[in-house]
Amino acid sequence: SQHHVPELIMSSFDSLVDNPDTKSELYLTIDVIETLLQSGGTRAANHLIKRQGLLSWLHGTVSWRNTSSVFPYEALRCRFQKLVATAVDSYRCMRHARGDDTDDDDALEFYEKVPLANAVIRICLDGADTTENSGSSNAFSPSLLENTCDALWAIHLADKQSQFASTSSGSTSIHDASYLLEKSVCHMEIFGKLLASMCDLPLVTNETGVPSAKLFCELALGFVLETTREAEVQSCTILLPLKKVSELMKRYSCLGNDAKILSQVMKCRHLAITVVGGIEVWEGFLPYLGGNIP
Repeated sequence: SQHHVPELIMSSFDSLVDNPDTKSELYLTIDVIETLLQSGGTRAANHLIKRQGLLSWLHGTVSWRNTSSVFPYEALRCRFQKLVATAVDSYRCMRHARGDDTDDDDALEFYEKVPLANAVIRICLDGADTTENSGSSNAFSPSLLENTCDALWAIHLADKQSQFASTSSGSTSIHDASYLLEKSVCHMEIFGKLLASMCDLPLVTNETGVPSAKLFCELALGFVLETTREAEVQSCTILLPLKKVSELMKRYSCLGNDAKILSQVMKCRHLAITVVGGIEVWEGFLPYLGGNIP
């Protein structure tokens, strides 16, 4: 019967989440699930993630709801983001513990990457909208940014560990991605992890996304040029942004005529050759540079 306890707790959360008078119970429920993951070890994580579908449940809970009403308080949003990070870290530890001696890798393919990341981003942005509407001048608090960053970084690392290429279509718009990056630009460490996580996601683009795509490219390339000192993060601070910028320039051909972006791309050339595969990625910009290469 103890195996049914997590299921009952998750069902209890679903029944409480739409009731504005039960937010204190939501805090407790989130804490209980996180404690089960942290204290129960691999056995608890295996049961919650594989048998109870915890990762699907986490994003499914908010996928069709207004997240600002589900999580009206910043502390509650941060607590849920922390639970996402803990659950994904537990999933990653499960993969590591399993090693290569198993035949059912499909059971742990990270199908939840895109919807989980989108849920995390929505919770952060909807929370910021609530703060802005309340008259606060600082839409993103450091705590909310940090917890959002931790959750997205955990998702990025878990997908990086997966041996499967993602074929998922995007859920997060280029507007939301660039907006979140813009709001975190003053927090360099957080910005770097958010950028790597965003560059690793398939983003939704449309015909009205040119300003957002331009902003994304400028922020990404600017970060590459500013942070090149730490050798262990060079791969994700150089390759991922360059690949995403190249992808966006192919999607929005007008960006290939933007003087600032082209100047930034040119300045990134000497950095691209410092990482494996970097020069090949940079050479993808040659059609846009034309005769401007010295």
